[in-house]
Amino acid sequence: SEKTIREALKLIEQAKKTGITIGKEPRGIVAGALHIAGFKTEEPKSEKTIAEASGITVGTLIARSKDFEEITEW
Repeated sequence: SEKTIREALKLIEQAKKTGITIGKEPRGIVAGALHIAGFKTEEPKSEKTIAEASGITVGTLIARSKDFEEITEW
């Protein structure tokens, strides 16, 4: 949803400021942000669904999601 997309964009901007995006695959960053944003907006999608739509592995998604969890306030 639009709400989840806006939240993901906020997370990506915050991540850029902390430097956790340096050297990371852009698709993984976006996927991780969407994954965490989905939980924050109460619109979660499965890891498999996000990974397949993003063209990354579930392992990459989990790694990027953990990066975002470290900088996210719940």
